[in-house]
Amino acid sequence: MKMLLLIFFCAIFVTNAVKGNGEDIDSPLVSYLLAKVQRLEAKMMSKDISVRTTREVEERSVNNEDDKKTKGCPQVVSYIRWGNTTCPYGANTLYKGTAVGGRHTDKGAPSNLLCLPQNPMRYSYNQPGDALATPVEYRSGGSIDHASCRNMPCSLCEATGRSSKIMIPSHYVCPDGWNKEYNGFIMAGHYTHEGSSMYYCIDENVEQIRSTGGCDNTAQLFYTVRGYGSHIPKDGHALSCVVCTK
Repeated sequence: MKMLLLIFFCAIFVTNAVKGNGEDIDSPLVSYLLAKVQRLEAKMMSKDISVRTTREVEERSVNNEDDKKTKGCPQVVSYIRWGNTTCPYGANTLYKGTAVGGRHTDKGAPSNLLCLPQNPMRYSYNQPGDALATPVEYRSGGSIDHASCRNMPCSLCEATGRSSKIMIPSHYVCPDGWNKEYNGFIMAGHYTHEGSSMYYCIDENVEQIRSTGGCDNTAQLFYTVRGYGSHIPKDGHALSCVVCTK
């Protein structure tokens, strides 16, 4: 680039000098310098085009590789189907198990539940712990009265081609463009229990695991949730729910 500018200014200088002396502007020196400038300019333009073309090819190559990676690795979303051991049509069942949580009588009980596989692996033996996990029992009437005092099962599901999951309370259908995985009822611990709990969407087609000792009054007990207060839609009714993926 510096050489091109130098020759260009030399050509201007010589041209002005020739004009000042009243000499012919088409002198051999001026023609030579102008031709040199034109050749260098063409060469520089060719290099610029080559560089830009190479850059564009590299960018397209990177974009194509990213597209291949995206297409080669399909998106997957996983979720737990509470109250049922079979995943919906189109989803893979990674494992099925039992819902466990803290005892409802313990003030320090964890609020969340775990879906414990049917064949848990023990990392260490006879290791005492200060936190407890106990099976979750249904304790409610209405449409799931038949499952009262029975343990709650669960399953870990995997839906391919999806990237997002939502749970909508008080609805049983999904928004447009979303796939319904399952619908059911919102359940949680009783409001008088000392142990905290979270709201979970339990499948309406509840399955149950028969417990050997009948009702366990120290377990994690789950009840259907009803709306409370005049500002809550469907006040006094059990809240439904739906799990959707997209």
